[in-house]
Amino acid sequence: MSSWAQTQVIGQVGKCTHGTGPNNQPYLTFSVCHNFKKAGSNESQWYQIVLLGSATNDLSGIHKYLSAKSRLVLVQGRPEYEPYVKQDKKTAGLKITIWATSLPVFLDNKPAA
Repeated sequence: MSSWAQTQVIGQVGKCTHGTGPNNQPYLTFSVCHNFKKAGSNESQWYQIVLLGSATNDLSGIHKYLSAKSRLVLVQGRPEYEPYVKQDKKTAGLKITIWATSLPVFLDNKPAA
């Protein structure tokens, strides 16, 4: 029996890029910021979202809507975690990439960029 994890994130879109990878497979990457309170202070967690292959059928249309920064979106997919050391060379960080399993759902009424 195989298993895998599924994650959902609701947050604001940051930077968005698109291109073509190996074997001419289209891709779209964008960041999503989730804001929350921790011990009385405001915190932010950034996620890198990767959308590959057939899920990016209308790449230009999706990219156009994601290029409007601060759009509120819901993204779901398989998480991947990668520890790293921050620029101060002392503090540990955790890069979270979500390999999207479906197209993002736009939760606001902002027009495309």
